[in-house]
Amino acid sequence: MVPPERHADLRRLRDEVTTGDAVLGHRTHLLVRLSPAVDADGSYRVQSWIFVGGGASAAHHEPDGPISLDEARAWFADLVAEYNDGVLADDRTPMVEFLLTHHELDLDVDGWLIPDGDGRPVPAGVRFAIVRYLSWS
Repeated sequence: MVPPERHADLRRLRDEVTTGDAVLGHRTHLLVRLSPAVDADGSYRVQSWIFVGGGASAAHHEPDGPISLDEARAWFADLVAEYNDGVLADDRTPMVEFLLTHHELDLDVDGWLIPDGDGRPVPAGVRFAIVRYLSWS
């Protein structure tokens, strides 16, 4: 049970989170799903979603059809470059979440090269918080 004197604090926190004014509400989440393409040997299907302000808005991106792992790395770098000065700017403390099948969980996604704020290549794990999740499909 929350003491009555804390109700105002909880309401303020709820309002900050839902309006994007809280620290975590300003964070950008980039969700990338990488899964083997069923119809193409050695290729992958890649999808991504960018969530801004605690999920208040989202953008969906994916390449046309299955691509190789090297192409997926390049596609990811291009996606980051496209949003480098906006929702993936460092002041938004971006978090990149990868949904990977059990076969891909050991991929070094932290080491995938992406452009930093000045366009120089750096490992993704140096610039962003990287989280890996197991995808069942």
